[in-house]
Amino acid sequence: MRVTRLTPDRYRMVPWRNGQGTTTEIVARPSAPAEFVWRLSIADIPNDGPFSSFPGFDRTLMLIEGAGLVLRHEGHGEQRLDEPFQPVRFSGDWSTYCSLQNGATRDLNIITRRDSARHCATVLNGVGTHVHESAADTIALLCLRGAAAGRADATPFGLNTGETVLVDSEAGSTRTRVEVEARNASMVVVLVDISLVRIET
Repeated sequence: MRVTRLTPDRYRMVPWRNGQGTTTEIVARPSAPAEFVWRLSIADIPNDGPFSSFPGFDRTLMLIEGAGLVLRHEGHGEQRLDEPFQPVRFSGDWSTYCSLQNGATRDLNIITRRDSARHCATVLNGVGTHVHESAADTIALLCLRGAAAGRADATPFGLNTGETVLVDSEAGSTRTRVEVEARNASMVVVLVDISLVRIET
């Protein structure tokens, strides 16, 4: 198992596919030049407009800051994000238009290539210790508010606002146990399980 702590100075700005903005890329694998299999990023959305097309990918979006937005998926209805830290899932194949409700928003984006990876997001908040056991290949923990102390199996780690910890399992391992203890009542940590799709031969 490998535990890696990422601080905001290691994130990078990348342009949206449709050229209408930029996103703060927290981590992408594999990194450039190959197209990623999965990515975590934070986007600032200043105006209404179309989302970039990601055919073959699944997406989760979560409001971090702002009054909210509506995603209108052509032929697939709409989704409202008007409460922070409530994840919604949708297909990157869909033609999606974003309408802001009352000014700019900041949003967490999780995206995985459907034929190569799966993801599941869980929000940890409030006081106490949160325990998570997973067989995922990577467990990503992003601290959006407050601070936390944690442990991945026997390896301790700390998390402050804006920081990310990646817990990568070793080949052949079964499950990883992650504990996250809030250092204050305002803590919000998003935990993302990322599992690679293995093709049986």
